[in-house]
Amino acid sequence: MIEYVAGRDPSDVQADRVQSLFVTNMTIYKFKFSMNFLLNLMTQLGYAGIFALGGHYVVTGTTEIGTIVASVSGLPKITDPGG
Repeated sequence: MIEYVAGRDPSDVQADRVQSLFVTNMTIYKFKFSMNFLLNLMTQLGYAGIFALGGHYVVTGTTEIGTIVASVSGLPKITDPGG
């Protein structure tokens, strides 16, 4: 439905509505891809943390390499429990 506002060209009104819709869609896409980036970053930081802390524990003799392998293999179940 196109409204006619007195003193404005109807095509300008429609252009404003399309621009508003475009801005809304771009805001949603920016939010979506920002959240996707942050979730991927947190997953990769989890791997880096396991390798760093686990490497330290293995070098100091506190744990064995099998514990690190088990932790790394179990991390995808934590980040994506349904997958």
